[in-house]
Amino acid sequence: MNRSPAEQENPKAKEYWDFLELAISKIYQREHLNLSYMELYNKAYNLVLYNFGDYGYRKLKGYMTDRYLEESKKIHAEKDAAIFLAAFQKIWTEAADFLESLSNIFTYLQEKFIPKYQLSTVKGLGYQVYKEVFILNNDFFDAFQRNILDTIKNDRHGNMIDKTLLRNVIATLVTYHPNIISR
Repeated sequence: MNRSPAEQENPKAKEYWDFLELAISKIYQREHLNLSYMELYNKAYNLVLYNFGDYGYRKLKGYMTDRYLEESKKIHAEKDAAIFLAAFQKIWTEAADFLESLSNIFTYLQEKFIPKYQLSTVKGLGYQVYKEVFILNNDFFDAFQRNILDTIKNDRHGNMIDKTLLRNVIATLVTYHPNIISR
């Protein structure tokens, strides 16, 4: 997966990616009703066909990282534990849908490019980036832990909490941070 300068600066690769990035942004923002998935698939197909798979994969990872970092900053500052946890769960749920759409668009990348270089699938990459941004990031994890504990404390003091939300958030945390018990 060596990057060649020509690949980085190739106007055709940039054109394909710019088109895909605009559509991916619309998908992420849930404004994708008017998109042609066949056209998106064709652009992603062309990235691989013309040997720009590495460029597309790196750009896709960068896009996901930027979006998740943006989301983490929004909810990290939240002082209310219930709102923080609800926002985290919403992002998690939407991420699953988002990654499913990306997986469908980048089918050819997954079939031809990813196995050749033994890379994570599009979904796997998305979950990996999600884990790095939300679970393994010490600052975010500390806020996450604090909000979970505040919610439990509220429950113990007789306040109403959303136990289903708490259960789901903890399940996500345990799934993506296997060392959570030792931490």
